[in-house]
Amino acid sequence: QNANQASPPSASPKGVSDVAGRCLVIEDRPQLHTARALPVDESRRPLEKPTRRLGTVVKLPPSEEVGTGQAHRRHVPLTTHIHINDVRYPALSSLLDTGSSLSSIDAGLLQRLGGQPSGAPMRVSGLGETETLGFVPITFFIRAKDSHGFQLFLECTMDFHVLPHFAPGLCLGQDFITGFGVVIDALESKAHIRRYSFDVAQHMPRPHAQEAQLCSTAPTCLPARSSAWVPVDTGALSAAVDYTLHPRLMTDATESVLISGPTALGTNATTHILLSNHSDPAVNLPRRTPIADALAAQVGDVSASSAELHFKLGLPLSGDDSAARDGDSSAWQPDPSPLDPDDDPAAPLDAFEVADDPVSDLTKDAATTPVDGHFRVGVDAEGHPHQPVVDLLRRHTGAFALDGRPGLIQDAEMPIPLQPDASLRPEAPRRASPEKRAAMDAAIEQLLDWKVIEPSSSPVSFPVLMVRQYGKWRFCVDYRQLNSATVSDRYPLPTTDAVFQTLQGKRWFSSLDAIRGYHQHPIAAADRWKTAFVCHRGLFQYRTVPFGLKNAPAVFQRLMDRVLGDLRWRTAVIYIDDVVAATATLAEHLETLGTILSRAKSIGLKFSPAKCTFAVPTLTLLGRRVSGAGVAV
Repeated sequence: QNANQASPPSASPKGVSDVAGRCLVIEDRPQLHTARALPVDESRRPLEKPTRRLGTVVKLPPSEEVGTGQAHRRHVPLTTHIHINDVRYPALSSLLDTGSSLSSIDAGLLQRLGGQPSGAPMRVSGLGETETLGFVPITFFIRAKDSHGFQLFLECTMDFHVLPHFAPGLCLGQDFITGFGVVIDALESKAHIRRYSFDVAQHMPRPHAQEAQLCSTAPTCLPARSSAWVPVDTGALSAAVDYTLHPRLMTDATESVLISGPTALGTNATTHILLSNHSDPAVNLPRRTPIADALAAQVGDVSASSAELHFKLGLPLSGDDSAARDGDSSAWQPDPSPLDPDDDPAAPLDAFEVADDPVSDLTKDAATTPVDGHFRVGVDAEGHPHQPVVDLLRRHTGAFALDGRPGLIQDAEMPIPLQPDASLRPEAPRRASPEKRAAMDAAIEQLLDWKVIEPSSSPVSFPVLMVRQYGKWRFCVDYRQLNSATVSDRYPLPTTDAVFQTLQGKRWFSSLDAIRGYHQHPIAAADRWKTAFVCHRGLFQYRTVPFGLKNAPAVFQRLMDRVLGDLRWRTAVIYIDDVVAATATLAEHLETLGTILSRAKSIGLKFSPAKCTFAVPTLTLLGRRVSGAGVAV
C-alpha cells in the first residue's frame, strides 16, 4: 500500500527515533492512558504461592531470555483474558499489543497480586520520561481449544516489565507474540499458537468506526486529465488507529469518464484524498460526494512508502474557481445518492421481513424489458430481450414463485442446539395498539397460509414486536434469550472484498432473489418448540426459519453454497439471500443460469421473479456499480 498519498504536501509524519541502550519501546496511544479496573482478590495474592494447574494444561516452553528481563502499524486495540499463576484465579483482561516490544504490568496491580519487581530499571520510549521499576517473571494461563475443539489451558511464563501508573494494567507485547509464534486473526476474533486457539476481542470506542465512507466537505472541480486533492470529512475515524483509504472508482453510464485514486494510509487527521480525472471533460464533485472508503488497520497489516517521489501536487481549485466551473455544461457530475426506500412509491408492502433488503434492486441502472409478465431481461442494441435468455427462463419456470408463495426446501433442516446448561424461560406478550394488532393479525394469517408457522404447545414463548420501518409494519420476534442460549454456527459468510473480486471484469450479470429466503428453509421438527412466540392471538411456532435467529445467516449461506457448488467464486456469488451470476460471455452466462435454476428446482428453492433481473451489462451492489470496466460508484 502506498502510504504517501493520503494528504496534501505538509510536514512529514512523526517518526519513532532509535533509542540507544536498553529500552522498553511502547508506542504512545490513547488506550495506554485509559485506566481499567481489574478485579483483584488481594486476599489470595496468587504470585506469593506455588503455581497451580488443574485439568488439561499445555505448557509452552519459555524463551531463553525469560528471567533476564531482556527477553507495526497502529491497529484496533486487542485484548484477551489471562489467569495469573492459578487456573482458578479470576481472569484478568490484558492488552495484546503489537506496538509494545515487551510485556508490561502496572506496579500497583503487581503489588495487589503479591508480586515484587526485580532487576535493573529500563527507560521506556513512547510514554514520556518513564522508567520501569524492574521486571518480574509471571506464569499465566490462557483458556484455549485444540484443533478438535477440546478445551484446555495454555501455560506461559513471561517477564513482565513493571511500570508505575500503567493505566491498562496488563499488556502482552511482541515478546509474547513472536516468542510463542502467536498468529492473530482479528476478523475472526481468534489468536492461534500452533494447533491451539484462544479468543481475542477488538474494541473501537464509540462513535468511531472500523469502516467508514469518506465524503467531500466542499464542492471540487477536477480539470480534464489532471489530479487534485479533494477535502474529506474524517470525523468517524479514531485518532488511535490507522486506516487504509480506498478511493472509489467513479464512471458515467458510457464509461467515458473515469475518476480514481491511489490506495493510501490515513488517520483522522487526514484532510484530503488524492483523485485523478483520467477523462477529457472536467468533473464537478458536489459537497458530500462519497469519494473513498476507510478500513481500520488489523493486526498484521503492513504499510510501505514509495522509495521516491515522482511528482508534486498542489491543492484543488479554490471555492470561487470551483463555483465558476459549475456552470460548465460539459463538466460531468456523479449521480446523487439513491433515495430511501420510503421515497419509492412502487416499493411493495412487506409486513414480514425484518428490514428492507439492501440489494433488492441490484440492476436498477440497467435497461430491461418485461417478459411474459414475470421476468425482467436485459435488452440488445435494438431494444429487444436476449432471446436465448428468454428461452432458458421459460424452461425453468418451476424455479420461480409465480404465485408469490415461498418454496419449501427438501433434504435440509436447521437444528437449534442449546448450550449444555441453557434454560429457556417463557416471556409474556408485549402490549400492542389496535393498529399494531391489525398488522399482526394480517402477518399471522399470511404466515399460516404459507405454512410458515403453526399453533404450538411449547413450554417457552417469546414476545412479538411490531416495528415500523420505511412506513411499513415489520413482524419481528424477540429471540434475544434464545440466541444467547444457542450454540453458534461458525459457517463463514462472504466478505465484500471477495464478492467484488469475483464480479470484477465480468460483462454479463443476473441477480436472483430467493423469495422470503429464510422462510423456505425448514426447522428440525424436534427444535420447532424453541421458536414459539406469543401474542394476543395465542401461541405459535415456526415450521421454517424465522428472521432473527442468530444462526440463520450461516445456515442459509451453507444451503446457497450447496446450490452454487463449483460455480461459487467462479461465475456466481451469494450476498445475503441474493444470487449474482457474473460471466464474461453470454454462452457462459446461459450455462451458469441453467445450472443455478436446475439445482434450485431440484431442492425446492424458489426465486421471486419481481426481484430478479437477467442478462444486463451492469449491476449496483452496496452503493458500487460493477460492469466490464470494473467497480465504480
